[in-house]
Amino acid sequence: MRWLNSIRSLCFGALCLAAAVESSAQTYHPPTGQIYQIKDSMELRFAAMRDTMPDSLFYHEGGEYAEFQKWFRHWEVRAPQGSIN
Repeated sequence: MRWLNSIRSLCFGALCLAAAVESSAQTYHPPTGQIYQIKDSMELRFAAMRDTMPDSLFYHEGGEYAEFQKWFRHWEVRAPQGSIN
């Protein structure tokens, strides 16, 4: 009976290892919906702005960057597949 438990444990361990290897082999596909396209273009704009102004102005509460972050967080969870149409 002990050998049967050992075989079961060994098989379970092998299955877990196979599942871990399989899941790590999956490729990542970044989201491509409209909301993410808007985010990418705005991040380019904000990168240029960040280079020309001090952090205290750039990250100011109620500033353009902060408002965009609020907008994005709001719509990211509500937009199916990133589409806001």
